[in-house]
Amino acid sequence: MTHLSYLSDRLRALAADLWARTGPAQATPMSSVRTGLLVFTAAALVVAATLPALSTLRNSSAQLSRLERELQQMQLLASQARYLQTLPVKDRQQTPQRLTETLQSLGQSAHLSLAEGRANVRLSHADPEALAAWLLQARTQAGAVVTQASLQRTDIDGRPAWTGELVLLW
Repeated sequence: MTHLSYLSDRLRALAADLWARTGPAQATPMSSVRTGLLVFTAAALVVAATLPALSTLRNSSAQLSRLERELQQMQLLASQARYLQTLPVKDRQQTPQRLTETLQSLGQSAHLSLAEGRANVRLSHADPEALAAWLLQARTQAGAVVTQASLQRTDIDGRPAWTGELVLLW
């Protein structure tokens, strides 16, 4: 039941109670009843009009904190983008050599095969932290970007590792 219908039903009950107690001879003139109904209707409309605003006000602190978190995330991404834009433009012909050099940080867990403008990296039980560091190096030093990844998480002696294949383009 809405607030408006509740108020309307309550007014009818009060009017019926007044009518039953006073009787037809002592009832107030119809203009007074109309005025009372008009005032009540106006008050009910004001209450009904302000309910959405009050609901918004109640939820504003949670929404504000969510929006602040989103803003911080967007600012972080923007600063990363600005940093990447400041990096010098890489000579694309040196990308295969740079990828090969940086891939050494993964040791025997990674095997690189190169084609024109494309690198396939097969991973076998690669350390997650070393892989993350290598991906950053591949992007910043070699100018290569991962376009496809098919990885499965495995555990070696209780430590996580990645197995699968990455495709990078430059």
